[in-house]
Amino acid sequence: MDRSIIEQYIEEKNKQIEEKELLKKQREEEIEQAKKDAYQQQKRDFLYSEGMYEIEYSKDGKESEEYPEYDYDQTTGDFKFYKYVFPEISDEEYEQLKALKKKAEGRVEKGEKSSKSTNGVAHILEIISRIIALVGGTGIGISFVFLCAAEKVGLAFAVLLVGAFSVLVESMIFMGFAEIIKLLNDIKNK
Repeated sequence: MDRSIIEQYIEEKNKQIEEKELLKKQREEEIEQAKKDAYQQQKRDFLYSEGMYEIEYSKDGKESEEYPEYDYDQTTGDFKFYKYVFPEISDEEYEQLKALKKKAEGRVEKGEKSSKSTNGVAHILEIISRIIALVGGTGIGISFVFLCAAEKVGLAFAVLLVGAFSVLVESMIFMGFAEIIKLLNDIKNK
């Protein structure tokens, strides 16, 4: 008789263990389903925010759980009940759409490089601008020194003023073109 009591006890414990495992499995499935439902809701919210849906009106014109939204039709004076119909998209398509939206908004996720790239033409124009300023300034300075040494001070100041003005204008023109190209490149990248 002691043996049967022990066997019953073991059998009851095994049933309890099986029930706990079954409950645990059910909870895990419920959690997994809740995650899937939340992800699907995120997809629908994203599609709604991007205007990627169609409107389906109630055939009988009455409110129901299936058609919870409504519009007021001013021509007839009635309410039209409808629902949003979202396209079926895969998870990959959803992730691609989110990435495109972030790119369009100019956002950069961690670990990604910036979408702003420097334009080679703008960079070259900046370098040319600096070279013009450096070479022009040096040439004007040397001319000024030689003309002063030749005791032609009036001419030296005239060369200094005209030369400095022309070098400044030329340098600024190239710098301006470089800035315009940068701005156009930024607009293109948005």
